[in-house]
Amino acid sequence: MKTTVTREYLTMDLPPVVANKTLPLDKRMRIEEKAAINRNVHSAMTGSVSRATATAMVMAAQKSVNLRDHFSAMFWAVIAPINNIAVMEVKTAFDLLRTTKYWRQDIKRKAKQTMERIDKYDRAVINNMRHNLNGDRSQYWMDYTDEHLEAMRHDIDIFYLSVLQVLTRFDETDREMKARMVTSHALLNYAIGVFDEYFRKLEQDQHVGLRECYADARLSFVQSSWEQVVDAICVTNKPMDVDNDPNVQLAFKIIEAHMLDLDRIGKVGEVAISLNGDLPKEN
Repeated sequence: MKTTVTREYLTMDLPPVVANKTLPLDKRMRIEEKAAINRNVHSAMTGSVSRATATAMVMAAQKSVNLRDHFSAMFWAVIAPINNIAVMEVKTAFDLLRTTKYWRQDIKRKAKQTMERIDKYDRAVINNMRHNLNGDRSQYWMDYTDEHLEAMRHDIDIFYLSVLQVLTRFDETDREMKARMVTSHALLNYAIGVFDEYFRKLEQDQHVGLRECYADARLSFVQSSWEQVVDAICVTNKPMDVDNDPNVQLAFKIIEAHMLDLDRIGKVGEVAISLNGDLPKEN
């Protein structure tokens, strides 16, 4: 019964430059590449390379830093909020699961393991925001992701209800629980797929390698335990095909379109900024 639904992100284009640069950048990459620039400057000053060569090296390195800064910012503006939505849907399903007959033995153990992994992920994200190069942005991040989730709530609810409609049509038992599990599973898979495609496109089209830097943000470690929970609960002998139901497919296509809509993302960012008037300026 698990749904994989459609994968519109497989053909997604990289987002263009976003005017608002209030989102966190990657600290380790920034420090390493500025150190590389400094080494090139040192080479010119000590005469180990010609001044013209050193200047070209510095300009190339600075361009690389700018690209990495830009696409790091885009990761936090576009990709990380999708992670947050997927994680929140897993939490919603988890809270419902605790009230059902399924809350026992291996399912209970795997569900708790999933929540421990989500907690670890959440702590790492907040820690990154608190130690941003441009100052503490943890409150801004929480406001930003809250607004992003609120903006997507209607679309997610429509997807959930579309799945529930299929289960109801076949008189599936525990259908509310199973529809929540399917919703969380679909969004978790989507988040991982978008993550992979984003960094694949960066490497292929821009020759920018940031995947390793953000490897811990790939939610496969959450999926590996949560999928076992979903597999154990979403069992049926009914001849239903949730994946290919037209309403389910349409609902998820709308989610995909809105998740990557930069106009919507920009409006969410504006609201978050308005709630954080003392947000530190970017260096």
